[in-house]
Amino acid sequence: MTESDAVSPSPPPRRGRRALQAEQTRADLLAAARTRFARDGYAATSLKGLAGDAGVSVQTVYDSVGSKADLIRSLNDLIDGEAQIWEIASTIPTQTDPLALARIPALITRRLVERCGDILRAGVAGMQPEPELVPVVSEGGKRHRAGTAIIAGRLADFGALRDDLSRDDAAITMAALADTTMRAVLAQSFYASA
Repeated sequence: MTESDAVSPSPPPRRGRRALQAEQTRADLLAAARTRFARDGYAATSLKGLAGDAGVSVQTVYDSVGSKADLIRSLNDLIDGEAQIWEIASTIPTQTDPLALARIPALITRRLVERCGDILRAGVAGMQPEPELVPVVSEGGKRHRAGTAIIAGRLADFGALRDDLSRDDAAITMAALADTTMRAVLAQSFYASA
């Protein structure tokens, strides 16, 4: 064994065919759920229809993802991944420009709406007739508020907040202004008046 053999990383473990198939089935189900929820709404979407769209049985839906509510919960993680929120959020700890830091919530909201607006609208629209969606949509809100709290803390550390504005109040303000639902309401009002 040479010295270069000792330090070269070993290849990642190979996943079996079943594991790859299970991942693909889950991805197919989430894609079908996204399409159905956006087109038909949460309440009008049936597991049988989702299963048919993905080419699997209803039991496979339960085995792979779970209930209809579990499907939409999984879409929260899909939203973060598809919108690549980590790409923007990863700049928070190293950002030294307070103005650029303060823009991050709006950048994240824009990315979410542009890439995943269909899922966001389906979740918000489905909350009233389907109370089981409230915790799912609330989870997205918790993630959003946690992010704005971190940003408000960094802004306070830079001395970039008004003297009469606490970190908590700054975080709440940023969270409200960059909320995807607020953005949708403002956009709708803008286009209605144009």
